[in-house]
Amino acid sequence: LQADEMMDPEGQVEGPFNINGEHFDIMTINETVYLNDTELWRIVNNTGIAHPFHIHDIQFNIDNINGGPVPLYLQGLKDVVLVMPMQYVEVITKFEDFADNDIPYMYHCHMLHHEDDGMMGSFRVIDTTATSITNPFESDVMIFPNPATDILNILINNNKGDVEFRVINVTGQTVIENTKYHGEEFSIDISGIPDGIFILEFLYKDEKFLKSFIKEY
Repeated sequence: LQADEMMDPEGQVEGPFNINGEHFDIMTINETVYLNDTELWRIVNNTGIAHPFHIHDIQFNIDNINGGPVPLYLQGLKDVVLVMPMQYVEVITKFEDFADNDIPYMYHCHMLHHEDDGMMGSFRVIDTTATSITNPFESDVMIFPNPATDILNILINNNKGDVEFRVINVTGQTVIENTKYHGEEFSIDISGIPDGIFILEFLYKDEKFLKSFIKEY
């Protein structure tokens, strides 16, 4: 993957900031990788300011800087690398721990005002080896409509116990606090959250699983 930070040359310090010529869009998954694949990512800084580049989900080793050797103090596992102006850095990693076909991870500049200005993207890690559902309860759960606007309905077949859930966004922040329901069917008012991709986190009999949904106006 080449992450190329492009912006107006006249705004080299003040922005606007983006990656691959695009501002962050919560409805878009920018990249897809596969569990247990080893990938080399090139991070190119075409701006006049340094950017600390952070990747969620994994740690990586710096393979080279501008095609040259990596200093001793930059060797070892990292999750942030400082990319200097007009420089590129290549990092290598294996995606071997976490995967989800729907819920993405983020990569972004670690300077908050750059990230908020749109210098962020998302990637998902797909497990092509998964052949079964580990939690039998998960197969009994349906959420609809998806995408949803104001109300998200949840149907749990054959449920006789309490189910606790919360809604989180793709950065892990809780947007609807923990709520407990009993029975097979209930609804959630999602009118107060912004549009985008969200995760419904269920807790049932001490087991946790996730389902994603899209909120749109």
